Amino acid sequence: MRITVVIPLYNKQDTIQRALQSVFTQTVQPEEIIVVNDGSSDGSEKVVESMYHQLVKLIHQPNAGVSSARNFGIKEAKGDWIAFLDADDFWDIDFLETIMDLNTNYPEARVIMTAYKYFYENEVSYPILFLEPDAGILKNYFKAAYRGSPPIWTGAVCIERIALLKIGLFPENVRIGEDLLTWARLAVHFEIAYTSKCKSNYCFPTSIEFDQKFRLPDSNDYVGKELKKMLLNNTNKHISKDLKKYISHWHKMRLQLYIFSSMRNKSLSEYLKCIQFNIFNYKAHLLMFYNFLPGFIKRVIAKKGVKFSFK
Repeated sequence: MRITVVIPLYNKQDTIQRALQSVFTQTVQPEEIIVVNDGSSDGSEKVVESMYHQLVKLIHQPNAGVSSARNFGIKEAKGDWIAFLDADDFWDIDFLETIMDLNTNYPEARVIMTAYKYFYENEVSYPILFLEPDAGILKNYFKAAYRGSPPIWTGAVCIERIALLKIGLFPENVRIGEDLLTWARLAVHFEIAYTSKCKSNYCFPTSIEFDQKFRLPDSNDYVGKELKKMLLNNTNKHISKDLKKYISHWHKMRLQLYIFSSMRNKSLSEYLKCIQFNIFNYKAHLLMFYNFLPGFIKRVIAKKGVKFSFK
């Protein structure tokens, strides 16, 4: 198992050193570390250059987004497996060792993942991941995905390079959800091995308070359209059932963003799509109830400490 680590880099001068150091200190070293400088303007690439290491290959491209940077790194990789790490996150010392052990124990898997934890300001939390038992093959990705937090996160996964090439790499025409679509495409084609041990760390550098403007979803909803194509092409009844609920879950996430951006018409459209695929999506119902509350009640809820965070 030859692993290439791909790190997309865009204006992360303050955190790239920590990310790279977490790779340098791994108990098992990768084949190489490719850092893709995605047109940084804060001198992030100079930090990488100052941390000379024989495994590091720094390559540059004009700013084109995280998917483009990851794809560039995949294409340049010498390894037959790709592990991803964002420039503001970091691994536990035995992340790669854990990945290799899972590869030995579950050789049929083409996607290997660990659990992960969140670092938000001075707090540490653990996402709700439905991974039972403690390690094994994830039998139904979509069921796990709509019930809790994303089972796969970019900084806690290692994927066979051939598998990534087969699904067409990361979509580059998407602003929100490009990683979720990639995991879904992999899930319908390949086995996923996992451990419930947390070996990777997801860091939120900033927070967005309740009344700040949220990033809007893509208007053409490329991710939603692709998920629906998967549903039409799928012949497994059990997967189709959970894929429908996952599509509803996707529209619920879009619904939430539109609500917090005070776009009622868009919110209603997403709500109708939610219940089309899962009439029992109670979170969508609660969000729409909230959507029509008077403004002063929403402000009271905000003052009670409701907070949303995005990376």
